Amino acid sequence: MNTVVIYLIKFIEVMVVSCVFNPSNWDQCWRVNEWMSPYVKDFQEFQAKPPYSEEEKKWREYHTGVQAADDELNPQR
Repeated sequence: MNTVVIYLIKFIEVMVVSCVFNPSNWDQCWRVNEWMSPYVKDFQEFQAKPPYSEEEKKWREYHTGVQAADDELNPQR
């Protein structure tokens, strides 16, 4: 839940504040159909697969393999 709240706060900070207080950004801000769908897609991916989850999975696989090899070399452990 905290992730969603932080994501919404940052969205407001970046998109709303920059559009309202910087008139030169209006060209980009008013075309919501161009930036909102990729933004929502990124958010859905972020929720489905946390950051660095693939790296963590690889690390756990490596660590498990190293531990198993170490156990084979030192059976009295």
